[in-house]
Order: sequence, then C-alpha cells, then structure tokens
Amino acid sequence: MDRAPPGEGLPASQNDIDISRADLETATDATGHFGRGVEGQIRGGVVQGIGTALYEEIPYDDAGQPLAGTLADYLLPGAVEMPAIKIGHLHTPTPHTEYGMKGMGEGGAVAPPGAIANAIRDALAGIGAEVNETPITPRRVFTAIKAARNAAVSS
Repeated sequence: MDRAPPGEGLPASQNDIDISRADLETATDATGHFGRGVEGQIRGGVVQGIGTALYEEIPYDDAGQPLAGTLADYLLPGAVEMPAIKIGHLHTPTPHTEYGMKGMGEGGAVAPPGAIANAIRDALAGIGAEVNETPITPRRVFTAIKAARNAAVSS
C-alpha cells in the first residue's frame, strides 16, 4: 500500500440557545459516515464528541490539584442529554485494503466539538458574544453574553 485510505465523515449540528438564560440544547447532531453496519460505533463516537464539546473537563484548583478526581465529579453526557442522531451512509470502498474497509467511528468522535462550537459561535455572533474554550458550558456561555452586553453598554 503506497498510501493510507482517507478518513471520511460529515458532521452537522443544530443548537438552540436561550440567550436570556444561557441555556443550550443540541437539537440534532448528524454524521454522514461512509460505511455500513457500524451505527453503534458512530453513535458512540458522536456521544463522545458531544461530551468533549459540552461536558467533559478536568478543572484544577490554584494549587494544581484536580477538582474532578472521580467520576462523581467528572461530568459525562447521559442518555437524557443526547439528541436524536441521524446517520447517513455513502459507501466508497478503498482499493487499498483487503475488503475495501476504512475507519468506522472516528468521524463520530472527532467532528462534533468543532461542529457544535461553530454552531454556538454563529448563534452568539449577533450579540457579539464569543466562547473560545471547551467544554462550552452554560456558565461560559452566560459569561460571554454578559461580557458582550457590558461592552455594548460601555461603547
């Protein structure tokens, strides 16, 4: 094999943000992945990506001690937080592997943080608010909205 087959995937995210409460709801997160029979891996990857974008963080105190030392302190998305995940398939076998296979779940895990962050950025752009750090928690969204409003009042 003279080159590795390219990975493929297409993420999309639709989010609803209540600016008055800094409340975020991911309505749909769709991935168009290129393979069949791997829906479970794709869904699991999307859940991991949503966790990266909105929930998972290891904060530290001023002395450098982790504040999320157990799973009781480490926020993970559960079934209640998950949107309907739509999966579309476009199978394009590669000639570089024995059965035409490529990766399966990577697209689901890697792409959602960027898709969600860009959707949130787009939603907040109208009021001049930006969140440039993950996870994009309600506290961070609220802080960004408050800063944008204060800047608007100051100018």
